[in-house]
Amino acid sequence: MKLKINNFEYELHFVEWNDEHLNMGDNDYRSGMTYFKEKEIYIANNLKKDSYDYTLKHELTHAIIDSYGMLQIQWNDEVVADFMAIYSKILNELMNLLDKVD
Repeated sequence: MKLKINNFEYELHFVEWNDEHLNMGDNDYRSGMTYFKEKEIYIANNLKKDSYDYTLKHELTHAIIDSYGMLQIQWNDEVVADFMAIYSKILNELMNLLDKVD
């Protein structure tokens, strides 16, 4: 599934828990991973509802921070306030889109 975030297109993949994309090279598999350069998000497909929601929102947060250029700036209260204003709108839109797919 493709997700457009601030003119960047991320590909969202649901994969087996032991997929290579969920391994950071230490043989400790994560529930989700975001790859900024490739614009790809991987989520394990065996998560329970609470873990799925948490992991998906966590990885979408990485993608939003990257897409709005916030990895390169020093964070302060104004940046956090701007981020939250952007974040809440975009996250709600993305979650609504994903709910329609289920």
